[in-house]
Amino acid sequence: MQRTLYPDLCVSTLSTFPNLETKAMPQIISKVVNHTVHEVKSSSNNCTTTIKNLQNTLNTNEKRALDDCLKLFDDTIVELNTTILDLSKNPSSSSSSNQDLETLLSGAMTNLYTCLDGFSQSKNGNAVRGLIEEKVIEISHHVSNSLAMLKKVKTSLKKEQVFAEYGKMKKGFPSWVSAKDRKLLEGGNVNETKIDVVVAKDGSGNFTTIGEAVAMAPNSSTTRFVIYIKSGAYFENVEVIRKKTSLMFIGDGIGRTIIKASRNVVDGWTTFQSATVDKRQEKMEFSTSECRELPVRFKHIKRPNLKIGLHRLSTSLEKVGFNTDSTPKKLGSKDSWQIKGRLSILKGTTLRSLTNTSRTAAFGH
Repeated sequence: MQRTLYPDLCVSTLSTFPNLETKAMPQIISKVVNHTVHEVKSSSNNCTTTIKNLQNTLNTNEKRALDDCLKLFDDTIVELNTTILDLSKNPSSSSSSNQDLETLLSGAMTNLYTCLDGFSQSKNGNAVRGLIEEKVIEISHHVSNSLAMLKKVKTSLKKEQVFAEYGKMKKGFPSWVSAKDRKLLEGGNVNETKIDVVVAKDGSGNFTTIGEAVAMAPNSSTTRFVIYIKSGAYFENVEVIRKKTSLMFIGDGIGRTIIKASRNVVDGWTTFQSATVDKRQEKMEFSTSECRELPVRFKHIKRPNLKIGLHRLSTSLEKVGFNTDSTPKKLGSKDSWQIKGRLSILKGTTLRSLTNTSRTAAFGH
């Protein structure tokens, strides 16, 4: 098939589907994606078996990498199943749904390579990685072919509709965002917001850690659940799992409410597990009540990735720019560098997530 990067795999997969000539392109893509879901489940089972069989010989890095793969496979299955559902609802794949599908498939492909990247820091990582690598790469090729076929589906998307799924924009926000919510996201008064839970280091709130507040938040909520984090430095890694939906974090401002942690690759953590705040679900919001700049630092980056990585980071997050504070600093004797800077968030923008996903997309590790 033309315009796919892996035509042999594409043809061999499609040849297993009966009555293909009677199917529309969205139906064909659904079949390929459904086939891919089964392949991901098989790889997940293989990963579980590997952990069980090698539990006495795996080192900490390898165990963490395999655990990452299991989580990433789960995320991939959700994204692929959502793709199938969207294709069934939108057989003609209109402009907005087409963009959603591309995002879902691209996310699924990123998950697969993030899984494999987790083994890069382990001494024997290549041997363990080799047990799952071939199938994981084949799955990524299936996803790539699905993306290529999706490009062949005609859409009504206009060139000026950069974010078609948002609908019409008003004052920098989608028109369906209420005036009250716009004010809140622009840094409104916390006292004017309905707070569900308060986190405070001094014990004056409901919880002293953010993790505890997230844990008690309702699962699969369809209404916003607001967690107000009072000023203070919170040393913890916060993971927001997929079922914790519609969460919103509100702090007292940059430099006042601080969430920090120290996981890094050198100390044996995978990049996937090193995020200070890890958002593993679709609907989550962050807001601050004052400054619109966020200081950030990326460590253990390979030098060739710096220039292209900084460009990707500044363009991949909506209305976010990255400004460096210094020249890259070399760490140790290896080809490993550190870069410091500031994320500049324009007025009227929600910082939806800043996790290791952004870092991985920009820099690789």
